[in-house]
This record gives sequence, structure tokens and C-alpha cells, in this order.
Amino acid sequence: MGVKTWQVAQATLMVSGLGLVLVGCGGHSAPAAISAIKVCDGHITSVGAKSVEFLTGATKFAPKPGDSSEASYPKAASALVDGYVETGNSDSVPKPACSIADLKGGSPELSVGFRTETGGASGGPVSDTLKKYDVGRGAFIGSGRSYLYFACVSSKFHGSTKSSPAIVVGELTNNAQGQGRYKPKGDAEKVSEANLAVLNSLSLSMAKELGCADAGGLSSD
Repeated sequence: MGVKTWQVAQATLMVSGLGLVLVGCGGHSAPAAISAIKVCDGHITSVGAKSVEFLTGATKFAPKPGDSSEASYPKAASALVDGYVETGNSDSVPKPACSIADLKGGSPELSVGFRTETGGASGGPVSDTLKKYDVGRGAFIGSGRSYLYFACVSSKFHGSTKSSPAIVVGELTNNAQGQGRYKPKGDAEKVSEANLAVLNSLSLSMAKELGCADAGGLSSD
């Protein structure tokens, strides 16, 4: 083999090897980060998105947190409807609708799920650590856990009427504060208002997903 022939063969091998490396790296590239307005598959308002950034101290988030494969608005809505009963105790287990994680990985910073209750059981949780807000049928906001109740009259909830609506409860788990991962630059009141903004925003999206009349009495303001 001549010198020139050997050099060409070596160059061909190097290029081929480089191609394999590039393909290998491309095949395992991490998904691009997303902004706060795109978390929860876009089911969040701009006000809610700003509150997510405030509560977590992050501006970029994982597109799909590792433990959120079951967190989905369509799946959660379907499970709520399937588990609803007009009288007696409804399904009290929250259906995961959204998980929000930063790029560090691990458990979500924020997560939201929904469950249903009968019309006569919407007084809210009893706790001295939760502050009540007049949003929907009542919002009860804490640093690590928050709850928002709204009425839903929808053809999807068999037998729900204006006088006897289905009661949907949104539950926000804030691990960023509850587990002391991040301390926002604001007082307790500002943290509560941010938790409320996130929960209200995502509850409004669920009300629309369920086809609740008058969006369950919620608004994006």
C-alpha cells in the first residue's frame, strides 16, 4: 500500500469514527429545558408561571420530570369523572395532573393533583396553619400544602347540577418550601399569594378540561 493510499484509508476511518461518535451523542442528548409558561403542558397562565419562578428560584425547568409519567391533565380529568359518585364519599385520592421540576433532577419542586368531593363536604381542611382566601368555593393556602375547592356542573359529572354540583379539589404540594429547598425573596404573605396564584391557574385549566359551567367560578386574575 502506497503512502497516499494509506493516508486516504486512515482519513476515511477517522471520519467514519467521528460520525459514529456524533450519532451516539445525539442519540442520548438531554431534552431541551423549557420556560415556566410551558410547564404542565402549557396549562398555566402567565401569572401562574411568574409565581412558579418566584417559588422555585428557577427560570428553566425539565420538560418531563422523571417521576411524572402519569401526571397529565387529560388522564387526571378522566380519572376524576370515572371516580365521581353523586352521593356518599367520592374518590379522595388526588389524581396527578402536573409536576414541575428544575434541571437538577430529583422529586418535583411543585406538583398539583385533583380529587372530588360531594357537595356537602366542601368546608375545607381544618388547620391553623392554612390561610383562607375567597377563591372558588374556598382556597386554603400553606407553605408546603395548599387546597382550592371549586364547584363543577358538567355533563361529564352525571347528576351534577347548580344546586348540587361536583366539588373538585386542587391540591398543591410545594416541596421547594415544604422541604426547605429554596427560600423566596419575600415574606410569608407573598409566598402564600404565589402558591395561590399557581393553584388557581392550574385549577382553572382543570375546570376547563372538565367542561365546568362558568369555569367553576374561577378566573385568571
